[in-house]
Amino acid sequence: IANKTFRIMIFLVTGVLAVVWAVPRPVLTNLAYLQAMTAYTSSGLSENGRLSMMRAALDNACVSWPTTACATRNEIVDANVLQTFDNYYLHQPGSLQLVISSRQVLKATDMRASGTSTRNHAPGVTNFEFMTLWGNGNLDARLFFMLDKSTWWTISVEAQHDSPPPVILQVLLDDQFIGDLIFDRGDSSWGNLSTEPVSIRPGLHWLHVLYVNDYFEPKAGQDRNASIRQIVLTRQ
Repeated sequence: IANKTFRIMIFLVTGVLAVVWAVPRPVLTNLAYLQAMTAYTSSGLSENGRLSMMRAALDNACVSWPTTACATRNEIVDANVLQTFDNYYLHQPGSLQLVISSRQVLKATDMRASGTSTRNHAPGVTNFEFMTLWGNGNLDARLFFMLDKSTWWTISVEAQHDSPPPVILQVLLDDQFIGDLIFDRGDSSWGNLSTEPVSIRPGLHWLHVLYVNDYFEPKAGQDRNASIRQIVLTRQ
């Protein structure tokens, strides 16, 4: 009986392996992409379901096109599953930031800047770095909200009240306009302004902060710029 059982087990394992290797690798690659897009965009998945879908996509990707990342994929847990998949597949500009808590701080220096910009720090102040947009431009961040359902968030921006006022920053989430933040004191001080609460569904999003009213008048010695230190997402 033991020999018969052993032969049956060998037959079953051999059959499973044959099925796996019989599936064309392009099919597994396409399946992995489908699983990834489902995990990224579906609002009906729980956090665990989303991670499970990512793991399945990584498994199929590793069968179809092995890389060095595949050797350690079984050691990948939680948030790193998403980051690993993002690096493996999507190759989008800018790092992906995972939103897993009720308050997420996004440093402006970690965001992708468009337009003429520089990274600066406040003289004599420790750990006070910020991005300055010298003309109309924007800061962008790729975010992945690990949520079980849509929730309400406010988006706060810490920026400088440059002169001549006002400095107008527009906040967009994906293609949705969220609101204008108007820094109008003109005294070079720093301040925080927040949007009205916005409903955000689980999954992948682009956050954009646009500087829209650059001003430069050399004869008058006036040059308005946008200096931004950080963006804070707070769940309501």
